[in-house]
Amino acid sequence: MEQITDRFPRLGSREGWSARFGRELNVTDDGHAFGARGLAVIEGKHVTPFGVELSSARFRIDAAIAAQLLPARPFAKARLAYRDVSGVGNRLSLIAAIVPAGVVTTHTLFCLRNDVSLEQQHFLCAMLNGYVLNALARMLMSGHLTTSLVEGLPAPVWMNSASQRRVAREYGLDAKTFARVLEGFPLVPASDRARALAIFQASTPPEL
Repeated sequence: MEQITDRFPRLGSREGWSARFGRELNVTDDGHAFGARGLAVIEGKHVTPFGVELSSARFRIDAAIAAQLLPARPFAKARLAYRDVSGVGNRLSLIAAIVPAGVVTTHTLFCLRNDVSLEQQHFLCAMLNGYVLNALARMLMSGHLTTSLVEGLPAPVWMNSASQRRVAREYGLDAKTFARVLEGFPLVPASDRARALAIFQASTPPEL
């Protein structure tokens, strides 16, 4: 953990992504604005790693009303969001996806407010869903997955390099250390963890 935090800037730092996350609507405070038609309103439970489930959204909101409540109109474009997970005993602690345009989120999701290209947001989404940052988040969180915690996580800056597609290797882990990281996720099927390790080993240069 010390090596990673020393090597990479914080997600919210000026040297890093200057990332800022925030909530949009609140189910309780803004519930009076919801109706049967309009834009889908999703909650944290509708987001899985890399996926957004719209068909089960229980709320809708008229686009004009959404614009009144959210003058910056964040729903006009796709943006990265992560779930507010309240404990370290879940399958994963960091769960992120790209919320599509035309969808509004509630207080159980934190959305990226920065103007970042969609390609870079996909890269950052992979970082957040990766085992390395999940492991670090579990070390640091005591309750909810706050914005200050996530914005304080170390994250490589975007280099538009094919080598960055291997997240654990980007963080400088060797196979032994990565195997230990994977052991911290007992609720993830053993076959999934074994496959992750096999892919890592297959893509690691011999000197590592």
